[in-house]
Amino acid sequence: MARLSTFALLALAAGSLLGTPAAAGRLPYLASAAPRNGHVLVAFSLGDLAPGELVVATSSRVSANGALTTGIELDEALKPSATPGTAHWRSRKTLRRGRYFVQVSGIDTGGVTDCMPRQRGCGQDWSNIRRLVVQG
Repeated sequence: MARLSTFALLALAAGSLLGTPAAAGRLPYLASAAPRNGHVLVAFSLGDLAPGELVVATSSRVSANGALTTGIELDEALKPSATPGTAHWRSRKTLRRGRYFVQVSGIDTGGVTDCMPRQRGCGQDWSNIRRLVVQG
């Protein structure tokens, strides 16, 4: 019983650490994605990164740089509120009923990139992916 309790405490502690962007060391961090009247509402943290894109896809497949790549249904430039901490954005475009995967990106404006011009996702850091279900 003591072994089980110790294991449960360790698993709980690890889960709570991985659930926070600071502990995971990963920015941008997509905190939530929710549908409202077909629009996508997201809350995210960018840290020192500049706003990049909101991407919604029908597949969770990602490229080598971590960006959603297949079945892109929505791709918009982010222009979130200028409040520090968690930023919010509502998509301009609406989505049909279905299951989607949502991701945001941030751009390191101070870094030098060796990307080819116009290469999708180049110079961007991509967030975790959230699942979204839009009801009809």
